[in-house]
Amino acid sequence: MKHAIVSRITEGAFRYQAWPTVTKGKDGTLYVGTSGHRLNHIDPFGKDLMYVSHDEGESWTCPMIINDTWLDDRDAGMLAWGEGNLLLSFFNHPAEKFYEWENKNRPHYDVESTLARGMRDRWEAMDEAQRPAGSWTRLSRDNGKTWSPIRRAPVTSPHGPCLLREGVLLYVGSVIGGNGTIEAHLSYDDGETWEYLSTIPRPADGNENGHYEPYALSMANGDVLVAVRYRDLSVPGKLRIYTAVSHDQAKTWEDSHFLDLLGAPAHLLQHSSGAVVMVYSRRCEPMGQYARVSRDFGKTWGKDVLIGPEAPDWDHGYPSSVELPGGDIFTVYYQKYHDDSYNSILSTRWNLSEIE
Repeated sequence: MKHAIVSRITEGAFRYQAWPTVTKGKDGTLYVGTSGHRLNHIDPFGKDLMYVSHDEGESWTCPMIINDTWLDDRDAGMLAWGEGNLLLSFFNHPAEKFYEWENKNRPHYDVESTLARGMRDRWEAMDEAQRPAGSWTRLSRDNGKTWSPIRRAPVTSPHGPCLLREGVLLYVGSVIGGNGTIEAHLSYDDGETWEYLSTIPRPADGNENGHYEPYALSMANGDVLVAVRYRDLSVPGKLRIYTAVSHDQAKTWEDSHFLDLLGAPAHLLQHSSGAVVMVYSRRCEPMGQYARVSRDFGKTWGKDVLIGPEAPDWDHGYPSSVELPGGDIFTVYYQKYHDDSYNSILSTRWNLSEIE
């Protein structure tokens, strides 16, 4: 396995970056979207940035700002398809969220309160239309050189929609304010409008509210597999993943069931060998980025294997993957680099033979 850096920032106040997604264009170009230029994990700042590599992740461009609203612009789902199409998905908290976090006396506000309060004072003078919260997308038709205006999306997910079939986007995500509801929506116009399709069932032994951050994959056998992050409220820090399968293009779903692992959220990739590759992070010891492989379209899974350096603390994860020419897998995630105090965007290049 080969570990490398996509982005590392060692100076300045706005060093925090997280929640990346990697996607691959038709010509092999790699694109990584991330939320960066932040003070910390929850704060009033944040921009959606894009990094580009033309050499299979060996080197990367400087960050390009795709999105910078008056709110925190979290996550950066990225999807490339066709001739130059790129879709960015993101969401932002309402301004009230940051007052709530300050009232909880989070440690980073002790250090960065002047900057954070300055932003909140600015909000007080704004019209509500200037700082709308929610889930959104933007579209590029020219490989990320220019972008459409912001369009509202019905759900949110860290890695965004997937391609169901040519010309059709499938977005399986959390309904904001929906008490853990996970829905599937279709778009026939590249994210301009969305059509509700179905609701993913919850496992029988799960609690009501701990369901969020799903990702869907349209598999080679025609089925759709979705993996959902679940937080067990009875055990602090315990994250799990459950999956559901649709045999009719996400119209209906088989019953959901938990996988025998601790960690989340998951990203899914269909490898050219036929394997379905799941990557996810584990926030209990040993912490870091893990992978599992299924050879039967998600019915059973192999062992979980650590594919990145062990993480030094809980604040890491959200891995996603693409397949490179020759069959190697390129996984991007966020995690602290060595002894840094802030996260970097890191990568691991690996192959299936190293974990099976």
